[in-house]
Amino acid sequence: MEASNPAFIIFKHFSLIRNAVFNMPPWLSVRVSPQTSGLIDLQQMLIHQVDDVVENPKSLEEAPHKVIYHQLLDKEAYKSGKIPARGHLYEEAQTLVFAGTDTTGNTLMVGTFYMLENESLVERLKNELREHWPNLDRTPRYEDLQKLPFLVSCSSQQPYDIN
Repeated sequence: MEASNPAFIIFKHFSLIRNAVFNMPPWLSVRVSPQTSGLIDLQQMLIHQVDDVVENPKSLEEAPHKVIYHQLLDKEAYKSGKIPARGHLYEEAQTLVFAGTDTTGNTLMVGTFYMLENESLVERLKNELREHWPNLDRTPRYEDLQKLPFLVSCSSQQPYDIN
């Protein structure tokens, strides 16, 4: 996203160029505007994800945990009782990725920075992770990480006593 920012200044003022770049085949868009290659790759990934879950909604049952497509494909979540068209699902997925990327990344960076300044917090987290994740070759499940006492206390609404 950040690498494509300079191109967006041009796109903002020259809609003809923007429309040309985004309506080209992806391989050509990347050649014409290399700054947008990451964005084009992301768009293609999201298009494929949406196509996959729309064509095979049962594939969501294989997901290791709930993902946004569980909610987006839930008919009961909409007043109309109908799932939005592919294009709308793609736009929603793209919006969620863009809206959540910088905010989540910045929050994690700032939280990590301040935590690393407190050796007792770092040691406490390391000990908990070692205890609950003894085999580094096996990735823990998301649900298991959500239950770790230190991480839960850091994400709860109540202030955490670091002493």
